Amino acid sequence: TTATPAAPASAAAKIRVLGGGDAKIEVKGKSSGTGGGKVRILEDGNYTRLSRGGTSLPSNDASAAARDRGESFPVGSSPSASRLFDISRPDGRGRAAAGRRCRARRIVGIPETSGCRRALRPTKVFGTLRGVEVSRLRNRELGSRMHVTTRLLGCLSVVALLAGSAHAGGFYIPERGARALSMGGAQIAGADDVNAQWLNPAGLMRLRGDVNLYLDMAVIFSDLSFARANDAEVLRKDPTLSGGFGTEKNDGSPFFDPSLGIATNFGLDDWMFALGAYGPYAGTNKWDADGAQRYSLISLEPVQLSVQLSAAWQIHDVISVGLGLQWVVGQVKQRLSISAYPGVFGWAEQRDLDVLAELEVADSFTPSANAGVIITPIDNLAIGISGQLPAKIEAAGELKVRTPAHYYFRDVTVQGDQLELELDFPGIIRLGVQLYEQDVWSVELAAVVEFWSAQETIAAGPGEGGISFSNVPGIGTYNVKPFEIDQRYNDVVSIRLGGSYSFGEPTSDTRFTLRAGGYWESGAPPDETLSALKIDGAKIGVGLGGTLQLGGFDLDVAAAWVGLAERTITNSIVTQVNPMYEADNKPYGEDEPHVIANGVYNGSYLIFATTLGYAF
Repeated sequence: TTATPAAPASAAAKIRVLGGGDAKIEVKGKSSGTGGGKVRILEDGNYTRLSRGGTSLPSNDASAAARDRGESFPVGSSPSASRLFDISRPDGRGRAAAGRRCRARRIVGIPETSGCRRALRPTKVFGTLRGVEVSRLRNRELGSRMHVTTRLLGCLSVVALLAGSAHAGGFYIPERGARALSMGGAQIAGADDVNAQWLNPAGLMRLRGDVNLYLDMAVIFSDLSFARANDAEVLRKDPTLSGGFGTEKNDGSPFFDPSLGIATNFGLDDWMFALGAYGPYAGTNKWDADGAQRYSLISLEPVQLSVQLSAAWQIHDVISVGLGLQWVVGQVKQRLSISAYPGVFGWAEQRDLDVLAELEVADSFTPSANAGVIITPIDNLAIGISGQLPAKIEAAGELKVRTPAHYYFRDVTVQGDQLELELDFPGIIRLGVQLYEQDVWSVELAAVVEFWSAQETIAAGPGEGGISFSNVPGIGTYNVKPFEIDQRYNDVVSIRLGGSYSFGEPTSDTRFTLRAGGYWESGAPPDETLSALKIDGAKIGVGLGGTLQLGGFDLDVAAAWVGLAERTITNSIVTQVNPMYEADNKPYGEDEPHVIANGVYNGSYLIFATTLGYAF
């Protein structure tokens, strides 16, 4: 593209010639050159229209320009210049005067007209004409920049799923049930209430009475914080952070977690059957939408429910076994920000280039099972072993996206919003050894291993009907493709110790049992992948509680505190999710998406639980 305008030297505007062919340029009423395109200049209220053939139609009425475009545009409102450049080319079918409107005006902050099929970006300045700079815009490369939401889908589904899938080593707190919680989770060999369905179904044989009813309620308070390591570029470019990043805190409300169950032997002395519904103990997450953690997490609402049918059998006086079949239902709703920085303007953490995304994913049926055995080889000694099978989650969800506030992204639309993803739940092995004096005292030492290393990757992709993005400049329509994300979780090991002491005669209808315990547990995410989404690590927990027995009623109360060891991360590989960069990183040079997870992490939980049971 060439042009030799007779513009005066005082013309300071940058003229960007879009597309192929020559263009006619007019500055301050003077024009030169010929071509098949047209240029409109709105400067301080002066509007000049150049149509095909070189006919000049000047007008000093800015509103006439707006009427011609079919929209209103205040003079001088462009953020980068006081001139409006509306550049079009004829479509070759007799509509030369109208042309095809070009959304490339966004590049200089100008509202686009309708009907444009391609948006362009300058990639190389190749000439300067008496103060007027001319750039050639390459359609295809800008098209790749506008992949702004092409991989957003998969990244979001991964993020949300991480939150919904973790157990004790990730987001859930060991161990559920008031009685087990008060003993630091050390109730594998000594499981003796309906909650044994989860810990060791063989313990169902220790229930008293032919029928047992069980209702448990817990409330979990989360105290999580993240102090992001200062980033020189962010502090320099964001005036709100001149004093450095502050400490972001989780403001999520308390999490209420109920469970219930019923057990009966149906008149069979050596059998016990149970049906229960329960969820793992977990906290909620709600963070500042503009905080330093926003690229990892803004809010998280996980819900998981397991419906379990169990059977226990007393094979011999010293051996009981149990089996449970589980129906797992899960749902996660999450919000976070994603960067749409295109590399040709702005910067990586520019707030009006953030994409606010919300994902809701659910799995209505995942089968699994657990089994256990309790052996009492000698008096006053019990050994319990239980195992939880791994499970594959196949979830479907819905994606909602609020596109960036920046004018560059005004016309990209999404067709389809259904997601599908797969990941693996870990297998779990539990072992407990209990010393006890019947109906008086007990002490148990337990170990638990959760095989989270099985979660190497998470697979995600569009659901039925697919997901596509329309009005992608230079592409038109883009169809989202399946992909995988590396997760890198570690296996989790937990050591637990708990004990109990009972007051009152064993034959009395009124007794009180005091319980206490504690545990240590490693964390699932390594330093490289830790983020505000999954604040976890080595932790200690202590519990205290008791059981009041009044005839056939058992009332359990428990309180526990769980503290995470402070983690200072300096080698994070967690960066902003930026689908445009992943699609084509050439325009960015060395300006990669920012690492956003280095910093200091702290966390603790306070849990209160109560259980009401009745045996008859």
